[in-house]
Amino acid sequence: MQRKVTRNGSQWAIVSVEDLSGAIDALFFPQIYTAVGHALTEDAVVVVRGGLNRRDEIPTDLRGRAHPARPHPGRGRRPVVLSVDVHRCTPPRVEQLKEVLAAAPGATEVHLRPTQTGRSTVMRLDDGLR
Repeated sequence: MQRKVTRNGSQWAIVSVEDLSGAIDALFFPQIYTAVGHALTEDAVVVVRGGLNRRDEIPTDLRGRAHPARPHPGRGRRPVVLSVDVHRCTPPRVEQLKEVLAAAPGATEVHLRPTQTGRSTVMRLDDGLR
């Protein structure tokens, strides 16, 4: 994360947001940064929503809002379901997913749903990967 200051002294930030498929810079301009800056810390799990800026069909940055990832009110302890295209479920990708889940332990069950046109299977992951 790079914290910045505008010419008039307002704070904003550039945050690298990454998942298992890559990373993108999310820009949090002053008005949004004031509201969500507290949630933006290194290695925090956050939900980011916003508009994607594309240059030559390549995503270049995301302008959005963020909040800490937390269970939806009333959701209880329903499992988190990760849907992944079956062709992307390679052994190295699965190992990477295991490392990510093991590094951020929790109490919520995690299911993996490898998806393929016309087919869907849900697998419950080991309790050590909650």
